[in-house]
Amino acid sequence: MERRCVTLSSNLKYALEKNKTKILIGTSVVLLAGAGLGSYFLFMDDKGEVGEVQELENKLAEYIVSGSEEGMLNIINTETGEFKDSLTLPSGKYIYTANNGYDTLYTYDGKQVHAYDVQNGKFSDKGVITEIKVEGAVDFKTDGKNIAILSHDRETLTYIYQVDGKTKTEVIQLQDKVDDFHVSKETLTYSTSTNIHSFSPTSKKTIDLGDETGVITTFQDRILIHNDFGSGLDNNILVSLNHKDLEILELTETKSAETNLLSMDEGDQVFYTTQYVPSTEPYHLLDEWRIQDGKIVKEEDITIKIPVKKDGIAYNNETTMASKGYLYTHFQDRVQIFDIRSHDLLKEVSVDEYFAMPVLAD
Repeated sequence: MERRCVTLSSNLKYALEKNKTKILIGTSVVLLAGAGLGSYFLFMDDKGEVGEVQELENKLAEYIVSGSEEGMLNIINTETGEFKDSLTLPSGKYIYTANNGYDTLYTYDGKQVHAYDVQNGKFSDKGVITEIKVEGAVDFKTDGKNIAILSHDRETLTYIYQVDGKTKTEVIQLQDKVDDFHVSKETLTYSTSTNIHSFSPTSKKTIDLGDETGVITTFQDRILIHNDFGSGLDNNILVSLNHKDLEILELTETKSAETNLLSMDEGDQVFYTTQYVPSTEPYHLLDEWRIQDGKIVKEEDITIKIPVKKDGIAYNNETTMASKGYLYTHFQDRVQIFDIRSHDLLKEVSVDEYFAMPVLAD
């Protein structure tokens, strides 16, 4: 699609502010609001020297869950690489997802969505949370009660939700492919083309953000998205919204068209974006953000650099999640764990190439 161009910084903010009052709920809209400043973190200069680190809670995931397409599940100790528990699911082809807190695994075989808590290195069977047959399912998301299943070349969403103790199903057939989708607070939020949509038992809303939204997630009780607005002039935006009415709470620029918003535990205090920086010695730039006094803020003066290696690892929301001081990147048959504070490769854990997730139990 043709990318939209705007004049950066103050002109971008002016355009967003100017169009804020034009937002139309339920149809499409023009644009947004706000901007944000800085926060903190770790510095590595061009020589790889580490500067001052401010305190945050740093906690390494004790376990990694690995799963094959055929339904072989393992819990692996991150320190030792030892298998702590294993589970073989009934014969079938499976897709997997984690809950927003990364301590429950959900499986889907085209017929049933099943939940497994992961506690103390053991699978705890929580049973079937819904039974529904969807042909050609490629992904699914759930908040533990409501489930959205993406199928038919990413052009159909099947949403199974609860109303007054009864299970209902909404099949949403689209003309555009779904770029991303998310389930939280009994609401399905999804993006197509330049639009963001929400569906809940009581309302449907759509807004137009002017460009594609590649990542939708939850952070500290609000929807957080990454949108390509401004990419024609080397910019993207981060936007926070209310779940049900898509009210825009805050917006800020990333100042790069190559930004990736990484997955996180929804209860974390900070979140991260990465971008590839081409130079004589290319690197991935890791930025830390938080929501402070309602605003999305970033540390402007300190940077974290991850040198580009020949292994071809990409850091994005499909491969990488960051939480409590560590990056977990699933690449081929291993999970690489980086200590953000020191930028050391802490561990490599052997996993199945098909699926892996860190377990972030409290």
